[in-house]
Order: sequence, then structure tokens, then C-alpha cells
Amino acid sequence: MAKLKGNPLAFGRRRKSSPCKVISTAVKKQPDPQRVKGPKFNDAATLLLIALRKELDPKFDSSAHRNAALWECIAKKKMSEKGYSYVGKQCEAKMVRLMDQYKLYEESAKVTGNNCRKFDYVEEMRDFMGKLVTVNPLN
Repeated sequence: MAKLKGNPLAFGRRRKSSPCKVISTAVKKQPDPQRVKGPKFNDAATLLLIALRKELDPKFDSSAHRNAALWECIAKKKMSEKGYSYVGKQCEAKMVRLMDQYKLYEESAKVTGNNCRKFDYVEEMRDFMGKLVTVNPLN
């Protein structure tokens, strides 16, 4: 039986190091498309955002208005009047995160019986989201 020349697996021989570079298979974390870089929301800006979203709730529910235009209105007109510089996408992303956090808070309260999950804007969000069926299903 002839020896197989160049076969790295033949007869248990180890293969010499390859001149090829090892390509990393690690997946790079992609940035969240919802997240828009910019100034962070402080407590006053967050409370103002919640109040403005609550004020414009009928327009958000109406099909006559585009949500993107309403978020730009909130950011450019209402928030800038108070000295904040945000764009509509930032306001929308912040509100989506607040709504998700509030839903998690409410679910946690139902399961544990006590509000062990912390959420700073409970009362404000309860005023705004308490009527939504997705948060408080009808029995």
C-alpha cells in the first residue's frame, strides 16, 4: 500500500499549519434600527414626551395623520419650545421603550403580586396606557 502524499488525514499525521488566514466566524452585533443616537432623555424631557403623546393620542389613532409626521411635530415644535433638541425618530423610539417597560412592569405586578420591578413613570404611563386593551385585557 502506497503512502498518500499530501493527505493531512492519512495515517494519523498532523497537518502542518496552513498559510491561509483564519476567518473569524463571530457575528458582529448589528445596531438596533429603533435606536437613534442623540442626547439622552432626562426626567423632565421624558415626562413632557409622555404628556405630549397623551395629548395627541386621538391623532395617533386617526388614519388621517401619519405617525412619523406626528412624531416630528412633537420633536420639532413642542419639545424644541421647551429647549430640547430631539428628532421624531428619537421621540418615537423612547416612547416605544417606555411602553414596553410599562407592559413588563404590569405583567410583573400580576405574576408576583407585588411590584418588584422598578419603573419611574408608572403613574404617568398608567394615565396614558391604562385604557389600552393590549395592556389590560377585557375579561
